[in-house]
Amino acid sequence: MLYYFASMTLRLCTMTLSRSLLAFCLALPAVAAAHEQHAHEHGVGRLDIAIEGRVVDIVLAGPGHNFVGFEHAAQTAAEREALAATRASLQDGAALFGGLAACKVSVEVDAPDGDHDHDHDHDHDHDHGHAKDAHAHGAADAKTAHGDEDHHDHDDHGHTDWEATYRFECPDAIPPSLALGVFKAFPQTTELRWQAVTPSGQSGGVATPAQTTLQLP
Repeated sequence: MLYYFASMTLRLCTMTLSRSLLAFCLALPAVAAAHEQHAHEHGVGRLDIAIEGRVVDIVLAGPGHNFVGFEHAAQTAAEREALAATRASLQDGAALFGGLAACKVSVEVDAPDGDHDHDHDHDHDHDHGHAKDAHAHGAADAKTAHGDEDHHDHDDHGHTDWEATYRFECPDAIPPSLALGVFKAFPQTTELRWQAVTPSGQSGGVATPAQTTLQLP
């Protein structure tokens, strides 16, 4: 499960390579080890944010239970519909992260059962485009570090983890705070342990359904 956290932060590093974020990336192995003991706790997820200029990279991850309510392979029509609905909700970055509605967003979702949805671009200003190459390289590097992508979704105890990666390219300055819609979209998520890094500093904390606003550094 150490790979689970490390892969998220690796993606952020490969997507944001400026000198100002280098120290953060170099510290990730120690951070990943510190969070290993908290891996796969139902209701608890992780949110990693990196901001540079007018670009925001976000990784949202957690046990499948947090998002779809179960972690076994979908066996019924209702469960398959629930999986499809969950993926659709994860694709709606503007709803999950309030304050970024004007930005063009590309989304990549790693889901169980071998499903891997990526390169979905949404432009809320109707200026359709392609995600930056760095986004694709980040996913490729994370896969290389793991060696076998299928193991990312399933661990030895039958647990499944979901991960969604977002890149927001914004026309204006990034707001000083984000309003999370994650708890409304996925009620079984009860806690998000988040960290954010920008050229001006780092911050982090715990978001809950009662505290959904993140103050960015």
